[in-house]
Amino acid sequence: MRNRPTFLMIAMAMVIGDPSREISGANIPPIDQADTELMAADSAIANEAISEAHLPFPQSEDEEREKIDAASVSEVDEIIGNYLESINQTNGNFAGPVSQKLVTRYIRASAEQGHAWAQVIIGYLYVKGQGFSQDDAKAVRWFLLAAEQGEPAAQNWLGFMYLNGFGVNPDSVAAAMLFQKAADQGLADAQYNLGRAYRRGEGVSRDDRLAVDYLRRAAATEHPWAQFELGWMCSRQRGGAGDDVDAVHWYRLSAASGFASAQYNLGFMYEHGRGVERNRDQALVFYRKAAEQNHARAQRALGLMYRDGDGVPQSDTMAVEWFRKSAEQGYSLAQGSLGKMYLDGRGVPQSDKDAARWFRAGAFQGNTWSQNNLAWMYLVGRGVPKDIDAGIALLKQAASKGSVWAQRELGQLFFWGKVVKQNDVESLKWFHKAADQGDPASLYMMGLMHAEGRGVKGDDDKAIEWYRLAADKNFPAAQNNLGTMYATGRGVPKDESTAVHWYQEAAEQEFTLGQTNLGLMYLYGKGVDIDESLAVELLKKAADADQSQALLALEQHAQEQALKQNRQRSMIALAASVAALLLLICRLVLRSNSNLELAGWRSPRFRCHSRS
Repeated sequence: MRNRPTFLMIAMAMVIGDPSREISGANIPPIDQADTELMAADSAIANEAISEAHLPFPQSEDEEREKIDAASVSEVDEIIGNYLESINQTNGNFAGPVSQKLVTRYIRASAEQGHAWAQVIIGYLYVKGQGFSQDDAKAVRWFLLAAEQGEPAAQNWLGFMYLNGFGVNPDSVAAAMLFQKAADQGLADAQYNLGRAYRRGEGVSRDDRLAVDYLRRAAATEHPWAQFELGWMCSRQRGGAGDDVDAVHWYRLSAASGFASAQYNLGFMYEHGRGVERNRDQALVFYRKAAEQNHARAQRALGLMYRDGDGVPQSDTMAVEWFRKSAEQGYSLAQGSLGKMYLDGRGVPQSDKDAARWFRAGAFQGNTWSQNNLAWMYLVGRGVPKDIDAGIALLKQAASKGSVWAQRELGQLFFWGKVVKQNDVESLKWFHKAADQGDPASLYMMGLMHAEGRGVKGDDDKAIEWYRLAADKNFPAAQNNLGTMYATGRGVPKDESTAVHWYQEAAEQEFTLGQTNLGLMYLYGKGVDIDESLAVELLKKAADADQSQALLALEQHAQEQALKQNRQRSMIALAASVAALLLLICRLVLRSNSNLELAGWRSPRFRCHSRS
């Protein structure tokens, strides 16, 4: 074993990357963070407006009224058609249309005479504002009259009005009771709505099995929304509905009817290989079908495929086109995607101001990815005046909603104190939140702060626990520091072999400090046999990346090698001198003996005797 030099052999990693990156602009949120959140099956499917209710619930009441001509109104339209036909026959006109005013007069007269279907139609016309001024309260009155006669369509409509608070105070319990009455009479729309109520626990106790039961009843009548909702229940394996294979079955049936949300979800299943063999071409087909129906999520999905060249020729221009269509519908994730294209100058001229504008639109809707991006722009002053307070406020909004990136960045900002006032307690709080979600970098920072006693009392045992959690997720800095704890016996019994193991794990990920420490272990035979050539190789790799400890170690090693060579040369010179001296002595002795012989005297020691 070589003696350990005065050089500090092992080093602890302090933080990931260059701390100056906080204000350099290098730490912008990654482009794929929001994409992952979007394409998660639960959020992409469950939050789709169409899946949420019979007569879907969009963002605004105006959008709601635009979609009022949905499945539950189909029978109403048929009845109106029948009225038109009968009016035509009455007037002897079997082909030509009649005026809306005349139709309205006949229907109202019929409704006032107590005919339930006419009352349903009058209620519907008040909802739509056709033939009458739009008036939800009057619509409710007519629906109520028909519902009291046991008319299922009226019961379903009245339930819808109660559920949404249109023309009446919201009452989910009353809505569920009305849906139940209509569903018991076999009305598929009401069965769908009741199934949805049981799934969401609106007006009734949540019961996934009852939800699936009622959805199956509606789906059996080829109700596209019920088929879609069953697909979602299968994809989440709720209520015994089935699995991903069953989900694909129901989505396919719903998509065949032209239902855009089902087409989108079917495309999602193909893209991710869920319940069906992964097929990007089929994903593209169904995304495009939905996108052409102005489905915002499908439009963004197409944009992502064009942006990344995934299943289609890469085209930033096409990506921007689809992102813009989706963003202009108010889809927050598409707004963030479009903002990122402006920020990077992809498919559009680079514009920080336009990027900030779109990020602001997404952030306003509470999208955490846009909040993170806008926060970054405020922190570095790009596209907006630099405003640290505004940036921190946005990060906190995103972090409070569970954004790991925002939580980790807040931890870093308060840890270094270069952008905001340094605050270890605040830093620890945010790192802890991100660590609780399994973020490897935050798990590592929790270990570091416990090891260094920052924001918390120093505790090597706790540091080891946090480091190990991060190391098990292959986080190299944590692996390096765990090796250091074993090498020095901090929080664990000293074990140089285990230290070598963790240094090796870090070094294999090209972590320069891990390469340095592993090289030093090989150089000085700590936990492994000395291997000078391997040690130098590792140190040179780290030094090439400007790792300071590696540079210092190589410099000291070079000095030791020079000293060793000097010693060797000195020993060789000394040995040569001694040999020369001995040779000189031998020559002098031989010369002295020769002179004595010439003088007739021989030394007894050198006299030769012969036997006669």
